[in-house]
Order: sequence, then structure tokens, then C-alpha cells
Amino acid sequence: MAGAQGLRFIILVLKTGALVTYGMGRLIPNKKQEVRSLELLKKYGPITLFFSWVPVVGDGFCLGAGWLRINFWLSFVLILIGKFARYLVLAAVSLQIFS
Repeated sequence: MAGAQGLRFIILVLKTGALVTYGMGRLIPNKKQEVRSLELLKKYGPITLFFSWVPVVGDGFCLGAGWLRINFWLSFVLILIGKFARYLVLAAVSLQIFS
């Protein structure tokens, strides 16, 4: 039981930053922005949020998703899957290196 609660806590912490950035994007008034991550988000759509873990552009994806008013729950699920996959790979690599 403690393991499941720990996992839920870790997932909550991982998602909090991305969701705060998403919320900040919703607060931005509709003005033209020249941002690379926003262009990619417009071109490829919400699926781009799978890559919210990528340094530098990942936060831009979350910000852009909020600014474009992409559905919150869709964003939530895509960010969750992307970040979970990242940390799953990092854990696997770490276990290989340190075992």
C-alpha cells in the first residue's frame, strides 16, 4: 500500500509544474506570439504534449496548450503519459548502470 501511495505522490509532483505552466498559458491574452514550441503545437496539435518533458521546449508546449485552450483533461493525460515514459526510461537506465 505504501508503494502505491508513493507512486501517486511522485506522479503528482511530476505533473504539478507542467500543469502550473498550462494554467499560466490560459492567463495569457490572445496576442500573436512567435515561439517555436507554439508553432510546433499548432502544427502537430495536442499530441505534442507527449514531449512536455523535453528541456527548453517542453514548458513552451504546456504554456502554448493553455494559451490555445486545449482541453485540460486531454492535456493532463498526454503530459502524464509523456512524463511517466521519461521517468520509466530513466529508472531502467539507472538500474542497468548501477546493478
